[in-house]
Amino acid sequence: KEYFKKNNISLNKFYEIIKKNKKVIKKIIKSKSSPDVSLFFMKFVGEKRKNIIDIIKKNDPKILNFYIMENNIKLKEYNTRDFDILLSSIDNNVSLEMINFIIEECQYQNFNYTICNPKINVLKRTPLFSAIFSNNYHIADLLIKHNADINYSDGDILYYLFYLDLLEIKNLKYLLNSGINTELIITFISFLIKNYPYTDQPITEFINTIFTHYIYSNEFVLKFLLSYKNKEALTTKEIQEKIDKVTTLIIKDKFYEEAVYYEFNEALEILLKNDPRNKTEILIKIEKYKSQGSYHDDEEEDEDEENNENNVEINNN
Repeated sequence: KEYFKKNNISLNKFYEIIKKNKKVIKKIIKSKSSPDVSLFFMKFVGEKRKNIIDIIKKNDPKILNFYIMENNIKLKEYNTRDFDILLSSIDNNVSLEMINFIIEECQYQNFNYTICNPKINVLKRTPLFSAIFSNNYHIADLLIKHNADINYSDGDILYYLFYLDLLEIKNLKYLLNSGINTELIITFISFLIKNYPYTDQPITEFINTIFTHYIYSNEFVLKFLLSYKNKEALTTKEIQEKIDKVTTLIIKDKFYEEAVYYEFNEALEILLKNDPRNKTEILIKIEKYKSQGSYHDDEEEDEDEENNENNVEINNN
């Protein structure tokens, strides 16, 4: 403790000491004084991090810059496997100006990484995920501008938002408009249908928002306007054909099957309304799916089996 205090050891210097004296540190940890030493190390790192976060919370890049210069700090060296300056700053709702300063000061080259510290947050988060969780779309836009990938980790952000009850129309639209992969969305639609009976979340609105986005997306409207600008007259039939082509990419037969199984009538209505295919053929498929039963039938069957097993156990006793 005296050595650290006397020499004003920085967090960066601390990590250098650990790296250069691994054998010594291991011996200390195995010794009788291990709990005291470990606690000191943890407090030392914690205090250094707290100091820098407290400065960042002031939301003034000038104050942070002065602190860095005055204490000869390399901000990026505060980042470890379980702690990240940028993520912590986003979590503390700092300004866009402060985020810009931190990105430049830490010299971030990549934003597609996850940090997980179970003591703080059980989720593996990326900076972009954290910005969207906080509904801080200006910061999310900045990160995407720096090549943060909305599709990183195979669309986990959709499921995180859903399970944390944070998914809403606004952030869903943001994800859709930011280029989330269509295949990930198709999988997510299926997930939403399957969860319909087990949640109070507005599943119907989510599905409707997704279909509306793909059928009348900005990209489609832009192409239409460009055709108009270039005096390429499109007939009503041609416009409908273009809409139908987009729609068939997003509507899958399995959605009908799942909607029938989970008795999700609102989803069936949305699908039928938007599906350009022959309605008679679709209705025949729906009747076929209905003949296969529903989740209620399977749950009752499972309950009967469980009751039978319990009765057998009671009789045996």
